[in-house]
Amino acid sequence: MNTKPVCGVYLNKAVNLYKCQQMNTTGIRQKLHHFIDTIEDKKAAAIYTLFEESIKHVEEDYTDEFKAELDRRYMEYKKDGKVITRQAMDKRIDKMLTKSK
Repeated sequence: MNTKPVCGVYLNKAVNLYKCQQMNTTGIRQKLHHFIDTIEDKKAAAIYTLFEESIKHVEEDYTDEFKAELDRRYMEYKKDGKVITRQAMDKRIDKMLTKSK
C-alpha cells in the first residue's frame, strides 16, 4: 500500500522511514526549506503554530548585540569576501595560546 511520500518517494511507511533516516541533515534541511518555500499560506501558518514556542525560544537566545555583531561580520564578508579555513583559524588560535604561556 502506497502512502504519501515522506522524503519525496512513494514507498511504504517502513521503507520511507528508513530512507529518511539515511538522509543527512543537510538533505533534510534542503527538503524542508523547499517544502516551506512552496506551500500554501494556510499550511505555513499551521506549521508555524506547531513550532511557535520553539521558534520563539531560538529567537530569544540571541541578544541584540549578538545579532548586530553577526550583521557586522556578514557585511564585512560581503565587502571584501576574505575568510579563512577552520584549519587556518585553529593554527592562529594555537599560536596565540602558545604565546600566552
